[in-house]
Amino acid sequence: MKKHFLDNLMLHLNSISRLAAMENAGQTQKHTGKVINSIRYKTSRENQLLTVNEEIKAVENFLDIFKMRFGDSLQYQMDIDTEALSCYIPHYTLMTFVENALYHAFETTEGTREFKISVKRTDNSLDIEINDNGCGFEPEKSMHENSCNMLYGTILSTVKRLSAFFNSPETVNIMSCPSKGTSVQIRIPI
Repeated sequence: MKKHFLDNLMLHLNSISRLAAMENAGQTQKHTGKVINSIRYKTSRENQLLTVNEEIKAVENFLDIFKMRFGDSLQYQMDIDTEALSCYIPHYTLMTFVENALYHAFETTEGTREFKISVKRTDNSLDIEINDNGCGFEPEKSMHENSCNMLYGTILSTVKRLSAFFNSPETVNIMSCPSKGTSVQIRIPI
C-alpha cells in the first residue's frame, strides 16, 4: 500500500473514533483505536529491532481485535519471562505467525480457538514458542509465497528473514499437523 493511502485511511479511522466518542459508542471507539494501532504498528516499524514487550503489546492488541470477531471462542495465554521483555527482536517476529493463524488456521476451526505464546530467556538465547489449535497444514505445501504481503505476511518470508538476520537456518522450527494445530519455535541468539 502507498503511504499516502495509509495516511488518509488513518485520518478517516481517527474521524470514526472521534464520532464514536461523541455518540457515546465506547466499544466502537475502542476497537477503531485498536485497528489504528495495528495498522500503525505494521507499517511504521519495518526493518527495525524492537523489544519483546513492544511485540507482545502489538500481538495482544491484534488478538483483541479478533476477539471482537470470534468472541469468547478465541482464547490466548501468554507466558513471558520478565527478563525477556527488554530483549530486542526483529519487527513482526511473532505477529506473522499469530496473524497467519487468525486468518487461515482458525477460519474453519469450530469450538475454541486457542493460542499459547511463550517467551523464555536463557543464558544465550531467546526461546519463543507459538502454539495454536487451528486446522494445521502440510508444512511443505504451505511454505510458498502465496500471501498478499510478500515482505512480512507469509511464513516462508518470515523464516527466510529471521534465518538471514541471525545467519542460521535453524532459527525457526515449524511443526504442524492437519486438523490438530501448529507449533512454531523460534530461537534467537542473545
